[in-house]
Amino acid sequence: MASIDLRSDPIPSSFFYYLLPAVSGMLVKSLYVLVDSIMVGRGVGADALAALSLTVPFLRCLLPWP
Repeated sequence: MASIDLRSDPIPSSFFYYLLPAVSGMLVKSLYVLVDSIMVGRGVGADALAALSLTVPFLRCLLPWP
């Protein structure tokens, strides 16, 4: 595993080193919310989907940023 030194390494390589995990984490979380919304909407109904859409922003504030 290569170590990275933020003080001496070039900025573009450091940027892309941290970009892949951040973007992949956001994609996985977005896919989870999408699939969860589809399952809740089809399985439980419109009221549960409305409750889910109200709680997702609060969970986004409570959970650490990806």
